[in-house]
Amino acid sequence: MVLVPDGVPSAAATHYEKLGMDRLELFAEYIRKMLRGTDTVVQIGNGRIGAIVDAPRENAEAIVQRLREAFRGSPGRSTSFSFCVGVSAHPEDGTRVKSLVESATASLEEAVLNGRGQLVLAAGAGSASSAAPASAATSSALDPLTGVLRKERLGGALQKYVAQYRKRDLPVSVLVLEVDHFERYGEHYGPSAGDEILQRLGGFLQESVRGADLVGRLDGNTFLVAMACAPRAAMIAAQRMINSARKMAFPVSGSSLRISICLGVAGYPDHGGHPRHLVEFATAALQAAQETGRGMCLAYEPTMRPANK
Repeated sequence: MVLVPDGVPSAAATHYEKLGMDRLELFAEYIRKMLRGTDTVVQIGNGRIGAIVDAPRENAEAIVQRLREAFRGSPGRSTSFSFCVGVSAHPEDGTRVKSLVESATASLEEAVLNGRGQLVLAAGAGSASSAAPASAATSSALDPLTGVLRKERLGGALQKYVAQYRKRDLPVSVLVLEVDHFERYGEHYGPSAGDEILQRLGGFLQESVRGADLVGRLDGNTFLVAMACAPRAAMIAAQRMINSARKMAFPVSGSSLRISICLGVAGYPDHGGHPRHLVEFATAALQAAQETGRGMCLAYEPTMRPANK
């Protein structure tokens, strides 16, 4: 869901400045405290708050109503808020992050136009084509080519993701993956071939994971997936991705290509708990898999070290 305090038209960045960062941060903190520890609340620009809530679509109105009642019933607050809300849900409104963001943003714009304190649910069309384009501020969280979280946003998102499971002493795994011999596609099919493969791969990854999993682009053709499971279970998911990728046809420059991917896996508590270390360990496992052969996945072992270390 995407929320905006009333009186601040979400499409105008100038209104964000009038609202004031401190007030928006206060609004975000109130929302964060009223939701569960497993839910995610972030500022996404233009006076907006984004919230990822683990709940079915039919519960959206009840959740928002609970938020409103909590705001009205909180004693001793020097600042009051009413707010408009736009909601989209997985899988009814799409299976990709970009589609869901666009649907929620379009619903929010409609809610703002309808008046103070409005809630609008997305139409449930299941594709981004039914929604208005997301604002530049919202889209800046996503990699424009692949539609997954961009590198600049991935670090913070991963830190929060890992922390929420460590706090409850639950396992979490990080997968790092690359396309095998990626540079060869550009050499044989032209410079645009790589972009076409990465664009399709970004969609494939989002379709291959659960709604609660985190998908982002680390760099070049390197992607990261975080999921709430132990490394052993993550290895099963990784092998499933490898098998599915082998069967896919990637349309590139008028040709239909097959690709293979390699993955490395590391996780808490098996290999440590710091997100940066988990990424390093998963990268080391990826490099070991690439040295072993194409279409491989390996879990981190202490003997593995990243090539750049």
